[in-house]
Amino acid sequence: MFSRPSRRPTFNPPPGWPVPPGGWRPGPGWAPDPSWPPAPEGWRLWKKGPLLVLSDVVVVLVCFVAALLAWALWMRLGQEPGVDYPVWRVAGLVLTLAAVGLPAAWLNWGPSVTLAVPLGLAVSAYQDWHDDETGLFMVGVVMVFVGSLVVTAVSAGLASAAGQRRRGSSV
Repeated sequence: MFSRPSRRPTFNPPPGWPVPPGGWRPGPGWAPDPSWPPAPEGWRLWKKGPLLVLSDVVVVLVCFVAALLAWALWMRLGQEPGVDYPVWRVAGLVLTLAAVGLPAAWLNWGPSVTLAVPLGLAVSAYQDWHDDETGLFMVGVVMVFVGSLVVTAVSAGLASAAGQRRRGSSV
């Protein structure tokens, strides 16, 4: 599938040792079998997973652009400047972003979604409101950013946890 590679350390058996099944974790008191050859000098039994992979960058860019386009479609298209946004436009924006972000979070890219969507919405809000003479537009931009960050973090976290539980992994 297209799920994100794990960041958790993986067991790296030395030459001559049996290869355990994927996701194996030693229990308390585990010790290597005395019949196995000794590990070479300096051998690391655990390999750290990558901190950042290309797929993270791709998912961040896709979600960021999706947020920009969703804002343009739902909040700008056919909307008169200076008029409040109707509820159906905000609902359409939320549902569109949920259609993009929740599957990505389900596939273990929750942090990438949580980073990209609020930034895309904040950039779009800034672009729409920056010509306000009162200067209070930044309060609205911060509210959009913080509100979308909280909602995205909670929903992406729940989707990611549900996806991991469904796949039976503890990544």
